[in-house]
Amino acid sequence: MIEMRHTAWEVLEIKGSFMYFIFLCIITAVATGFLVIAKMDIGSILRPFLVIGTGGGLAYLIYLKKKAGKKSTVLPWIVATLTTMIPVAQKYLYAANGNWTADAWTFAAESYNSSIMIVMMVILLYLYYNKTLYAVFAFIGFANWALFYFIAYRSGAAMHVDATVNGEYVHGMIIAREAFFYIASLMIAFIAYRNIPIVEEYEARSAHQRELIERQADARAAMTREIKEKMGNLAVQVDGQNSFISEFNQKMEAQAATFEEMSATMEELLSSAENIHVSSVNQLDGNINMETIVTEFKNIKQETKKNLDVTFAEIETVVAQTNVTNEKLQAVENTIASIKEQSGKMSETVSIIVEIADKINLLSLNASIEAARAGDYGRGFAVVADEIGKLAAQTTDSIKEIERVLSVSAKTTTDGVEVIRSSAQNIKGLISNMSESSNKIKLLQDSILVEEKFIKVIIEQMFKNIDLAKNIGMGTEEQKRAIQSTSEAIEHVNELVAIMVKEIHELAKSSAVILDHSKALIAKAEEAVS
Repeated sequence: MIEMRHTAWEVLEIKGSFMYFIFLCIITAVATGFLVIAKMDIGSILRPFLVIGTGGGLAYLIYLKKKAGKKSTVLPWIVATLTTMIPVAQKYLYAANGNWTADAWTFAAESYNSSIMIVMMVILLYLYYNKTLYAVFAFIGFANWALFYFIAYRSGAAMHVDATVNGEYVHGMIIAREAFFYIASLMIAFIAYRNIPIVEEYEARSAHQRELIERQADARAAMTREIKEKMGNLAVQVDGQNSFISEFNQKMEAQAATFEEMSATMEELLSSAENIHVSSVNQLDGNINMETIVTEFKNIKQETKKNLDVTFAEIETVVAQTNVTNEKLQAVENTIASIKEQSGKMSETVSIIVEIADKINLLSLNASIEAARAGDYGRGFAVVADEIGKLAAQTTDSIKEIERVLSVSAKTTTDGVEVIRSSAQNIKGLISNMSESSNKIKLLQDSILVEEKFIKVIIEQMFKNIDLAKNIGMGTEEQKRAIQSTSEAIEHVNELVAIMVKEIHELAKSSAVILDHSKALIAKAEEAVS
């Protein structure tokens, strides 16, 4: 069996060398058999057998070398020399056996077995598919054959134009027969010679086609390797992209959860902002009401101060009149009556002051509550409110003292009206009490002045609180709108994230399909390369 690693031309040479060896063995066996049948001497049989056998051995060696893929350049020339020279040498041997006589040359010329051997040995060289080798030894073989005929003719061998003379067959060289045989052999040899270029051309075309096929195979293999490499890279990229998509998907899902938490937080902030807005509005309304109360308190304070000024002036007048004339009891009585009347007014004024003190105390309590709501911003206001509370308490104590004094003064005045005519000394006591009342009223005036300062501070702080409440209300409204807009934006982003997560899932599925296809293509590419 010829291995597939040989080219078509090499296979042809191997088969040709093997066929040459086989045909050479067959021809040798047939020729030897005819020699034996012709009862040739053993020497005439062994000499050509050994020579042709040597050529056969060399022919087999050529076959082995070609089969092994080795070059065999010289051996075919040696084999061709041995095989083509033996038939011609055999003719000369026939003449030598007949002592070179004319009859011996005639017998040698008529030995067609050797002539056929010449033709066959030349034509067998065709199996080596070497045009130069074939042309050289075909020329040598037919030239030696022609030379032999010339020598035989010169040596006296019988030669006739026709095979019969006077109706009888003759022996010797028949010119027509020899010419026909010689020309036919030349034509056969020439046809064989012309067939070698055809085989070579076929081999050249086969080689060209083989080269094209090899190029295509190499290109296909290179393309397959490139496809395999690119598909491998694509598989790696798709695998990496798949991992990236998976990580990105996890991050987007986490981000979506974060956005949901942020949305819930923003809803809570929106609810808190609404509560703060409502509280700010309520606080603003409370501050406005407090502003009204403070304004009313300011009016009452001014009226009270005016009444105290009048009372103080009247008391001073009574004291002066009492010092000027102690005798005018009627005037004293009238004055006492006036004092009684003024005491009644003072009682009314004291009641008003008590009401004012209660309102101040209530205002201080409300201010403390609002300061507690304001937190760090209301600490100073809390201190002021506390001081106002203390002043309110002091005012209440002073008013109680005034009420007590007025009560005593009223009682004293009543007793004085009843006993004024009986005792002037009581008037002195009344004057002394009036002086004391004057001092207390003065003290009350001083307290009212102090309270006026603190109330002024409270009023200023109230106006600041009103402005602050208005700003807080406006800021809360803007914050509410901003939070609402942010919440809507977060909801929109959350929807986009959900869509992105869905698309990423689809992309991950597509990447998995591409990865499977890439692996399948890589497997097919590996099969094509192998």
